[in-house]
Amino acid sequence: MSPFRNSAAVILVGAMLFATLAGAALQASALEQVTVFTFKAPVQVPGQILPAGKYLFKLNQSSGDLNVVEIKNQSQNKVYGVFLVKPEYHMRVPGTPSITFEDRAPGTPRAIKAWLYPGDKYAYEFIYKK
Repeated sequence: MSPFRNSAAVILVGAMLFATLAGAALQASALEQVTVFTFKAPVQVPGQILPAGKYLFKLNQSSGDLNVVEIKNQSQNKVYGVFLVKPEYHMRVPGTPSITFEDRAPGTPRAIKAWLYPGDKYAYEFIYKK
């Protein structure tokens, strides 16, 4: 057998492996959704109050019924929390990122109910303890 034939086989296997890994990396990044929101007043998320400011919301989807949203500062060097969210089918597909709020008592910070990502048919609802 020619040494060139073995080299060609090694190159072919390497190219196939690279294509597989590159495809997996592309698929993983497609599942992450990131948005920066600016709040002019404090807002509530499960278990804490975020002061007014800019926050980066990042969704990490799983294959199950629950997903995770990580909230960081805009520089991404401080994590405010990692929260379970439940995807809920939404009839209106948003064209821009948006947040919905729960009704709360007057004088208390508004509580984030769900995050809607542009083009996504699901709203990601935060899970609060009852």
